[in-house]
Parts: sequence; structure tokens; C-alpha cells
Amino acid sequence: MALLIPFTSCEVHLFPLASSSLSFPLPSSSSFSSALLPFPSRHSSSSPCCSSLISSHSPFTILCSSKNLKHAHAGRGAKDPSRFSSVKDYNIELSKCARDGRMADAMQLYEKMRCSEYVPDIITYTALMQGFGKVKDFTKVSELWQEMHQNNLKADVKLCTDLISLYGGDGFFKEMDFIVDYMQVENLVLDKYTYTALIHVYSQHRLWPMAESVLRDMFESACAKDDMPYATLISAYIKAGLLDQAEAIFTMMESHGVNPTSFFFNALISAHIKAGSLEKVQELVCTIKRAGFSCNLLTYTSLMSAYDKVKKPQLVEKVLQEMREEGLNPDEVAYKVAISSYCAAGLLVEAERVLRAMLNSNCKPTIPVYNVLIHGYSKSNMLTEAERIFHVLPALGCEPDVCTYNTVICMFIKAGKRQQAENLYKNMQLNDCKPNLVTYKMLHKAYLASNNPLDAKKILLDMRKSGVNF
Repeated sequence: MALLIPFTSCEVHLFPLASSSLSFPLPSSSSFSSALLPFPSRHSSSSPCCSSLISSHSPFTILCSSKNLKHAHAGRGAKDPSRFSSVKDYNIELSKCARDGRMADAMQLYEKMRCSEYVPDIITYTALMQGFGKVKDFTKVSELWQEMHQNNLKADVKLCTDLISLYGGDGFFKEMDFIVDYMQVENLVLDKYTYTALIHVYSQHRLWPMAESVLRDMFESACAKDDMPYATLISAYIKAGLLDQAEAIFTMMESHGVNPTSFFFNALISAHIKAGSLEKVQELVCTIKRAGFSCNLLTYTSLMSAYDKVKKPQLVEKVLQEMREEGLNPDEVAYKVAISSYCAAGLLVEAERVLRAMLNSNCKPTIPVYNVLIHGYSKSNMLTEAERIFHVLPALGCEPDVCTYNTVICMFIKAGKRQQAENLYKNMQLNDCKPNLVTYKMLHKAYLASNNPLDAKKILLDMRKSGVNF
């Protein structure tokens, strides 16, 4: 099989490998007692006019042209735990809190769940540990791990893989090794995601011999024919500029009869984009087509991102057109890249035209797309247009999120409209959208700059009450 990736051709010698990739000294089974698992403790480380946007009969245009726009946000309705009728209801809300970094809210919900008739399950603990790992509170992760085992729950492969990524990503290899040991003792079979996570961690810290050793250890597993771990290591080598090593891994992949999939090629495209090699990206797309592979949505979107990175919005939209010609319907991600590219270039009329095409294609924009356009107007000091879109969002079926509010609050502060910023800060809370660290920092800085220490202090108090750490 001919080499399908555009690397330089040269003789390669791989790094020497460790004698045993995952031969960690295993503790005895008794030390992994399900009653109280001795998980290592880790202290937290700090580480133009909008009326042209849609047809004149759309609610967007009608409301934008109204003289008396009101902030008619439909209330989202705070989630009342007393209305939850299953563990799933709790887990959904817990996951939202963890995803947003609102761990104080997540723990309050968790405590209410424990006092209810519903018992936390593995999904509950996974969401909480992911959330605390995201904010780097590893002490809490350790506590939850032990509590989970005290409740006779054992970690599954997914949770272990998540913890490998969390600990390994921060360089806590002792804790990461503990998780690998735990998986072996509990007979949890490493899947392609676990191998990929380990390779990614070692590559992230440039521990190349260990990354290659994990790859070799995978040869005897059920994942031996999967291209995801290979793609991860090759991508890491490309980003590091180690093209010889990348080609060597590709040769190894061929020798083991692993056939590249769309995921493999998309990963390589992404790697070349991050390495700033647009020519390699273009060459790779041509190679994919010549080899008879079909470019999918992710392939085209990655190519759009490459053009966006070098500030070529017209080429971004050209790729969008190519997708349609190939019979692919661009998704929200593709349209968002095109809109964002035009907004970054200050071409707001073109951005609106792409949004109009998106609406006409029956691809309904969600709040992140409108956030891009609002930010584009704000950046271009077009406050009126930004406000119009903001106020009309509920009529379009989109509720502003914390990113939307932060963008408009920041816009008001920069324009010297502090009262409007304060009103919006109050409105977002009335509409059940909780401020985050960015919100509090902006307002605190604005109050200090205007010699208003009392209100600055009040913002800090609000922040502490919400459980957000400065």
C-alpha cells in the first residue's frame, strides 16, 4: 500500500522502547477492597443592518425592526429536585452543572439526591469526578472515588479512561498508574479509548518512548486493528515537528494490517492545521480523494478550519460550497466556522448571508452560532445590531447562555454603559442563567476602574455565594 500521508521520504529509526509498556507492579487484591479503596490523595492545584438577515416576514426581522424591543426572555425555570422522578433526572442536571463548572450547585444537588429515595449510580460519580477534575480539585475526586466504592460501586472502563486523561494531563503519573493497576486487578479490559488516552497523555508530555510502548502493548489486544491510537500518536509527532517518527508509526500501522479510516485522515488534517501547515492540509485532502476515500463532514470542516486559521474567509465558504456539490449537507459546525471566519474579518454582511443560507437549508442555528455573530458586531462596535440579535433570540427559539450575556455585558462596559451592564447582570440571573468567573471579573474590574469599591466588593460577595472561585 502506498503511503497515503504527505510526509518527507527518509529512513527512520524509532526511539528505543521500554521493556514493558504497562508492567506496573500490581498491589494485592485485598488492597483494592470495595469497602474503602485507597485512592491516592492529591491536593488541589491552581494551576451592516440586520434586517437583511432573513426574509422580511421572519420573526427575526419583525422584532428587529420594532421600536420597542423588550428583553422578553422566557424563563427557563430552575430545576427543582423535588420534581425529579428518577436517577436519570438528577444525573442530567448534575452533568450540566459539572460541564459549566458549577460544582457548588452540583454538590448541593448530589446531597439532595442522597437524601431522596434515589441512589447515586456510576453515572452520578462519573459526572462529579469529571467536573472536579476539570477545575483541578483532585482532593474531591479522591473523596468521591472512595465514597463510590464504599457504596459498593466499582468504576467502569469509561470512568477509568476519564481519570487517566485528567490525572495524566496534569502530570500526576502516580495517580494515573493507580487507575491502570485498578483496571487490571478488576479485569477491566482496556478499549481503544483507554489506549488512546494513555498515548495522548504520554505524547502531551513528550514521553515518546512510553507512548510507543503503549501502542506496542495494544498489538495483543482486541483493539489491534483500530486506527485511533495510531492516529493519536502520528498527530502528536506532526504537531511536534517530528515527521520522521510520524512516518515510522504509519509504516508500523501498515505492517500490522491496520486500514486507515476517515477518523485517521481527519486526525492528520487537524494535526497539520495546528502545526500551521496549510499546504500539507491541502495535499492530504487531495491524497484522500486520489486514494478513493470519501471526504466526510469532518474532513471538510477541518479544511474550513485550516483556511479560517490563516484568515481566508472566502476560501472557507468555497469549501462549504464544495460540500454541497458533493451531496453533503453542511451541519451547524460547518456553518459556524464560515460565519466566524467572516466575523473575524469584520465582514458582517457576508456573515449574515451565510446565516441566511443556513436558515434556508433547514439547519437551525443554536445559541453558539448567534453568539459568534453577536461577538462579531460587538468587536466591530456595532452595538445596535448586536442588541437587536440579542433581544430577538427567544423568538428564534434560542435562550441566551452565559457566553451571550458576557459578550453583551462586556460590550456595554466598553461603551461606558455601566447601568445597562448592571441591568443585564440582574436579568441573566432572573432568567436562570448563572454568571461565571468571566462575568464576575468583568464587573469587578469595571467597578474598580470607576472608583466604586462598594459595588466591587458586592460582586465578590455574589461570586463567593455562587460557589465560583476567583
